[in-house]
Amino acid sequence: MNIEKIKKYKQDFLHWLYDVKDSMKEKGGLTEIIITFIISLLIFPFVLVYYLIIKPIFNSILTLIDMRKIGLKKAFRKHFYDEDGKYDYEAEKELEKRLTLDHELHKTFHAKDLWPDAVVKDGMALYGVEGRTLLYVHEDVEEFEIPDGVVNVYHKCFHLCTKLKKVTFPSTIQRIGNQAFSGCISLREMAIPESVISIGDAVFKNCVALESVTLPSMMIEITENMFENCRSLKTLTLPKEIIMICKKAFKHCISLEHIELNDKLEMIREKAFEDCWSLKELIMPDSVRFIEEGTLNNCYALEKLHISKIMKNFGGSCCENCWSLREVTMTKDDNFIAWRHKDWEEHAKTVKPEDSECPYPENIYWSDGKAVYVNIPRLSNVVLVLCLSKEEEFTIPDFVAEVKQFAFTTCKKLHRLRLSPRLHPKARNWSEMSYINHEFIYECWPQVDEIFFDKSLDHKPFDMHYI
Repeated sequence: MNIEKIKKYKQDFLHWLYDVKDSMKEKGGLTEIIITFIISLLIFPFVLVYYLIIKPIFNSILTLIDMRKIGLKKAFRKHFYDEDGKYDYEAEKELEKRLTLDHELHKTFHAKDLWPDAVVKDGMALYGVEGRTLLYVHEDVEEFEIPDGVVNVYHKCFHLCTKLKKVTFPSTIQRIGNQAFSGCISLREMAIPESVISIGDAVFKNCVALESVTLPSMMIEITENMFENCRSLKTLTLPKEIIMICKKAFKHCISLEHIELNDKLEMIREKAFEDCWSLKELIMPDSVRFIEEGTLNNCYALEKLHISKIMKNFGGSCCENCWSLREVTMTKDDNFIAWRHKDWEEHAKTVKPEDSECPYPENIYWSDGKAVYVNIPRLSNVVLVLCLSKEEEFTIPDFVAEVKQFAFTTCKKLHRLRLSPRLHPKARNWSEMSYINHEFIYECWPQVDEIFFDKSLDHKPFDMHYI
């Protein structure tokens, strides 16, 4: 079956749905009652099967799992012997009270299966044999003081401790594992000591109540998913040594209003600030060289963005649905631009740019208030990177040679587009270049419903335009 037939069947089905809807409107509520009754009759047998067959079998499986947990528990009774070799029944009873037969018991004793010599202390936490690693903590804990001498907090140590409100670290702590505090929905603040040299991925993921975090000053990166879905986090100052913000580090931090980036930051990875709905301004230091795809997607309130003057890659693919974005600024470097202009003025007298071995100047971003461009207009290699216009109509200037695929993803109101018929789209796959056509526009810029290919805007090679 080819694509055309599939589209035809889909269209016929939609027409049928609309006919049914119109029929229901004409005949009134009786038709709706009849249809509801028929649907109820069709669903009733499935409900019976669920309650009479599926649910009892599922409960039986859960019972078998609980029996397995009890077996695991008996297997580790040897850990309740005291120093004199006598069995400590009181310790076992205390553990039974605190560790009920739920997923937490399974987690704790599974850990003991991995580390047979691990030690349970206070009935609430599991430690490595030498006490240097905190392996797991029971989910009912509200406040926990990590003992002195502990060096490592293991992966998922406090994972889903939904009642946890406070953690006190010792001066000996050095490493915190992946997802160590993820899902701690009651945790409001956290101060990580300076002794910590390594923090894993997704450490505070889904800590929806987290409002304040203090990070160690020698930390060099914000790890992947570190603050994902921390919906109460409003402000944050990065340590001075941070050089990279990893993927999805602040994804869905919907209350984040301000973040102060440090002067040594070099890279912001994919979707680092995606869905930060309250972020109004982002000031990048001039040390930033790369920001990856989707960095600021769905930042609906973002109004101002300051990019680095040495930026290697920036475009609309970083700012999809940033509908409030009105201003993109960049640190001025007049000497650099003037030097480039002078260099190319002398060079263009004798040699055409496309035949020259001298590369085009890169990373000269600039704006006319309505859009952001890269490269020098008079060299005929200008790329429209991002449109900032909030009007219904936009005209692409005649000096623009190419348009990035995501250039108009910040233009919610744009409906009419006037452009040259010889423009190229700059798609993700740079090897596939073709002239912009109706099909490309409807696929990549769906909000545009009127297009004017104006021959008077046809790009003239090497036309001289100054910034």
